[in-house]
Parts: sequence; C-alpha cells; structure tokens
Amino acid sequence: IVTAAHCVQHMTKQDVMNLELRLGDHSLYQTGKVAHESRKASRVLYHKGFSMNHLRNDIALIHLSKPVEFKSNIQPVCLHTGSPGFEDGNSNADVTGWGALSEGGSQPADLRTVRVRVITKSECLQKYASSTNKPTDGMICAVSDNGEDSCQGDSGGP
Repeated sequence: IVTAAHCVQHMTKQDVMNLELRLGDHSLYQTGKVAHESRKASRVLYHKGFSMNHLRNDIALIHLSKPVEFKSNIQPVCLHTGSPGFEDGNSNADVTGWGALSEGGSQPADLRTVRVRVITKSECLQKYASSTNKPTDGMICAVSDNGEDSCQGDSGGP
C-alpha cells in the first residue's frame, strides 16, 4: 500500500502491528454497504530521504500480512509511468480521500474524488513563491480549475 510518509513516520513497531487496513470500502461508517476486506500491516517503510520539515520524499509503503485478491471494488491505483509530457500543464489526475470538505470543516462519510490539472514546474514555483515549503524535484504539483481541491485528512489516501 502506498501512502504518505508523514502519516506513518511516527509509528512504533507495536503501532504497525496494530494497524488494520480496510480494502474496498468507500464508506467510513457503513461498512456493510460494500464487501470489504481487512488486512493487518506487517511492516512500514518510508523513504530514507523523507523530511517532515519540508515534506520532501513524502512517500511510504505499508506491507500487508497477507496478499490481496483484486475484485471489482479492490483494484490497484494507476500510477504515472514517467513518460514525457505528464507535467506539461495538459494532464489531469484524480485525488481521492475522506478529507475535510472545507478548511477546518467536517469529514465526509463516503470517499470523495476530485479531478485536478497537473501544472508545469515553473507554474508551480510561481504559485508557491511566497510559501516557506517550496516545491522540489520529485513533487507533482496540481491545481483545481473549479475550486475543488484536496484538504486536511486526504494525505496518504487511496
């Protein structure tokens, strides 16, 4: 399972052994709505270059205790292949999560999705010129053209 390092970096070995992941579930509260599977984590690895201060290399892998069988509601996510043109300002990406619906707002019960536009590195640097956390190589920068975006709680999401 791919997630954000800042979501798991603080975990002890005991925390990892107690970590249970729900696969195939889209609702936080109505777990019987869709057949889901639970898996315990066996190990968490995060990028050795991860920096909590700057969120550089903010990626981690959660190894599961048992293999997962893919079904209609349990599928791998699509990852970018690294082909040229992805960050040319003309590509879209989908962001999903159970994050807040507005800054400081409530959390939705059901998984949400928003389509964002991947922007060029120069556009990204311009957009975050006054930010203390500047975008670095290896980061993907995206914006929403319709006002929808990811929010608190979406980090590390599916």
